[in-house]
Amino acid sequence: DCDGNYGGAILVDCTGVCGGGQAACNSSDADGNGYSNITIGTQTWHKQNLKTTKYNNGDDIPNETYDGLWTQLTTGAWSSYDNDSSYVPIYGRLYNYYAIDDDRGVCPAGYRVSNDEDWKTLEIYLGMDESVANGEHWRGTVEGGKIKATENWDSPNIGATNESGFTAYPAGSRISATGDFINFGRETD
Repeated sequence: DCDGNYGGAILVDCTGVCGGGQAACNSSDADGNGYSNITIGTQTWHKQNLKTTKYNNGDDIPNETYDGLWTQLTTGAWSSYDNDSSYVPIYGRLYNYYAIDDDRGVCPAGYRVSNDEDWKTLEIYLGMDESVANGEHWRGTVEGGKIKATENWDSPNIGATNESGFTAYPAGSRISATGDFINFGRETD
């Protein structure tokens, strides 16, 4: 999730509301990448991680591969994990804070980057007590397993049932302070 306090590059989960039932909610980003959706409780989420290289108005989001420049950025940028485009089809791209906070938007029309309140709503729907959901950092017990893909996570992938249909993949992240790629196969932010 992105609550504005994250110091690294993250994958983007888009959430939104659209009418006409789940079939009408399929959408495309500015690059033409299509996304299917899942409705969980009152929320509609993209089932795939964002892959766009453009803002919604068609402006390019720069791809920054050099660690030294990544650490100095004050504008939006994206990268593939470990600068390897073969990860993109399953894991999407990683975006820095400036890209996801840009008014031009990265999520398709009608969607936005999920925030901590969105994640709390999802966690509570999946069975987490509200007092636990209001905590910070790691929270909950089995709720994460209900949204995790049953494959592609490092072993042991204990508790991964994906019973919600969300299918979260472990795309890792990129640290703003160093430009290093970390935690692929172990976490998704």
